[in-house]
Amino acid sequence: MRRWVLLSILIGLTLTSPLAADPIEPDRPDFTEGTGILPAGHVQVEGGATFARVEEDETTSLGEVLVRIPLADWLEARLGVGSYDWSREKGGGGPTANGYEDPEVGVKVHVADSSGGMPDVALLFLTTVPVGGRDLTADAWQPTVKLAVGWDLTPRFSLSSNLNYSYLAEGDERFSQVAASLSAGFSLSDRLGAFLETFGFSEETSGGPSTAYVDGGFSYAVSDDLSLDVRAGAGLNDASPDYFLGAGASIRW
Repeated sequence: MRRWVLLSILIGLTLTSPLAADPIEPDRPDFTEGTGILPAGHVQVEGGATFARVEEDETTSLGEVLVRIPLADWLEARLGVGSYDWSREKGGGGPTANGYEDPEVGVKVHVADSSGGMPDVALLFLTTVPVGGRDLTADAWQPTVKLAVGWDLTPRFSLSSNLNYSYLAEGDERFSQVAASLSAGFSLSDRLGAFLETFGFSEETSGGPSTAYVDGGFSYAVSDDLSLDVRAGAGLNDASPDYFLGAGASIRW
């Protein structure tokens, strides 16, 4: 039941939410970050839950909370509240690891509008803050920079892509991680959208193998200020999760 507390709170907040000029555009549920900046005078909260299985290990993450606050028409502050994770071996006893992930803070800077066939472009500058649970904190600040591009090719079809660089910590070691993604978005109706995406990492642990994923899902705009989403995906190699499932909501007021 606790897994639905966050979603219930977010839905309740829409009762006092003023209508915005444009429909809500969340950065979730796909991995790829969008290029849009939240309209001035609004705050947006996105959150959800994900279940993943890797061989005999199962992990549930609850929260995934992202708070977005516009600072200018080209600049947005972002606070990612660390999820609470449970990890256990299938058929085993209690959790093998649990606790809060390190939160993340940063900004999104809109660099260029689409014109003449060129994409929308944004840069994101982020870092984790090492205050998570004992089992999950990296015990170090982990900076990331993301290049986000997006093309609205037709009124019903768009493409977006990210190229990310992170300087991560594992124990006393530091390592560089490069990630890339490509996401296709489909507007199935005025309220229903879908996406299909692939993304991957050069490595997720120090000296570990590269990983690759494919996922897809749907979003439904209940109103201009509330969107619900579901997604499912799978790993494309042995180092990736067998599958993952997720659901969430995004609210603007």
